[in-house]
Amino acid sequence: MAKRIYLKTLLLIVAGISLLSLSGHAQAPSVTKDITIGDTLIYTEDISLGGTPELKATLKVMFSDADNNVVVRLVKKPDAEGSILGFTAPVRYKHIAKGALWIRLFNPKRMPYPVSYDLDTYYRMKKDFRELIPTPRDGYSFTPWVTGYGMFPVQQPIQNMENDSIEQRFTIKDIHEDVFMQLGDILGMQRNKRRILGMQVQNLLMVRSDQKYRITVQRDTCFLYKDTVNIMRNELAELRKDSTLLATMQQNFNKQPSKGGADMFNEVQGRVLAKRKLQPLWHICSDLLAAYGEYNAILDAMNKMECVYVAPPPTPAEIEAKENAGKPPLDIPSMLKLIRSMDGTKVRLVTTTDPYEKADLMKVARMAIADGNDMLKKSRVLTSSEKKTRDLFHKAVNSLNKYMEK
Repeated sequence: MAKRIYLKTLLLIVAGISLLSLSGHAQAPSVTKDITIGDTLIYTEDISLGGTPELKATLKVMFSDADNNVVVRLVKKPDAEGSILGFTAPVRYKHIAKGALWIRLFNPKRMPYPVSYDLDTYYRMKKDFRELIPTPRDGYSFTPWVTGYGMFPVQQPIQNMENDSIEQRFTIKDIHEDVFMQLGDILGMQRNKRRILGMQVQNLLMVRSDQKYRITVQRDTCFLYKDTVNIMRNELAELRKDSTLLATMQQNFNKQPSKGGADMFNEVQGRVLAKRKLQPLWHICSDLLAAYGEYNAILDAMNKMECVYVAPPPTPAEIEAKENAGKPPLDIPSMLKLIRSMDGTKVRLVTTTDPYEKADLMKVARMAIADGNDMLKKSRVLTSSEKKTRDLFHKAVNSLNKYMEK
């Protein structure tokens, strides 16, 4: 009877211990956190790995537009004592645990990927660390410290066992959809004050997390337009050169106007404007929008540039030369003969008293004047002799008109 009671009591104690163990390891379902990151927008969160003194670290989630990477980084607090470790692949507890029950050690040699560690250091898994691992422990695998969903991990360089910070990068495939990540087993370690068999000892710590994050990436609006921005900047540089050329030509023309200068300006202006057109007034990329605005402003200013040549009024000599261009020289002998005839008609007008004769003489005088004007109109009058003969004709006309009016 006593033996039966003893067995029942023993079973109850074991069951109670198991329940306590399960309650200690049970984790409440985590709520997915919504976070937003960008090239200059960083999400941060403090994480405690336990220990004495408490080992604290900061989780940072950020985005690198240049690499198209989501960057997850865990950084030990500057005043915290210890170091941190994160697995990048599942690690079987059975493979890395060694030693007796009273002193279980973590064996870095048995890691599934290369890890750099101190050969003179024991990495000890104390009882409180082992109790965090679900039983049966030999079947347990440590999970990667961070796992991405909808994004692809970038291979990291060889890790160290002891780190002030750990980092994992992920490449995003679809920029229009949210991506997810989940934290896993994060290890810490603190130096033991006592050595074991002359070796330094690092006591391992661990926080088991299953926290999920829905990540919204705020990209640079110009991310997809970098090539277009570069092309536009090159075109803008060429446009500035052409604008400077036209402005210089306009300044030179204003200093010394000429028809040739105006024609050259108009030819160059037409050529440089013909190969360009106004750019859109709006774009999602701010860099492109600024380039478009400057481009359109310069193009508008170039369109308004003009060089209009206004010829000065012709001089009397130029007018005279234009009027005489292509005409034969004045027939001076014929004109002098006409003038003498007009003088004779004038004398006869003065002396005659016969009204019929006077009427005939006036008719003759008008015909002579008309012939002289016609001769001048059809002849070139440039030399001094030609001009003197012309003046004599005009004098004779004036004199004759006086007697014809009486």
